[in-house]
Amino acid sequence: MTPTAERAVVFSDVRFRYRTGSEVLSVDRFEIGTGERVFLHGPSGSGKTTLLGLVAGVLPATAGRVEVLGRALGDLRPSERDAHRGVHIGYLFQLFNLIPWLSVEENIGLPCRLHAARRARLPGGSIERAVAQLAERLAIVPLLGQRVNELSVGQQQRVAAARALIGAPRLVIADEPTSAIDTDLRDRFIELLFSQCAEAGSSLLFVSHDLSLSARFDRSVSLPAINRVTA
Repeated sequence: MTPTAERAVVFSDVRFRYRTGSEVLSVDRFEIGTGERVFLHGPSGSGKTTLLGLVAGVLPATAGRVEVLGRALGDLRPSERDAHRGVHIGYLFQLFNLIPWLSVEENIGLPCRLHAARRARLPGGSIERAVAQLAERLAIVPLLGQRVNELSVGQQQRVAAARALIGAPRLVIADEPTSAIDTDLRDRFIELLFSQCAEAGSSLLFVSHDLSLSARFDRSVSLPAINRVTA
């Protein structure tokens, strides 16, 4: 078996239930290799959002072991899980979750302003330079001074991607990031996401209902196939 150190994510006998209700996730084994691009799919209600919450450390497992980037999340205090997520994980939300009263530039740079360890990975430690470089690659330089609520959906998506990618996070989680954009923009966005992750050596966990995208990834995982609750 490949050593855990060569895995970005390892689930071992993981179970999860919300405070009220029955078990919603039961996964004996799930792994993501270092630098691997994994496509995760499944119908609504199959547990995708719950699994992402466990990987990000937002939800604590009811039972079993969740190990992310060499740390067993169950052994960490909530503040330590928050710091681990902020420093090492870039999260691209389906609805982007941008902060409307901040500018595009401020939204992109926010993870590095909040976490010194993530800022330390920037070339020269300059947030402004890193924001400018990502903005250029994502073709949003003219938007840097605007408020994000003035942008189109496609523009907001690229801002959210830049925020997730800044500071070279070791793991990038993308939750249905292309569901609200057209095919041409979707394809260009995925190529940009791939190139940025490859440059940083980041692992990528990409969730989507669009099975036509799965062939672009290193591996495709059906959540109903590994979640014993929905099997």
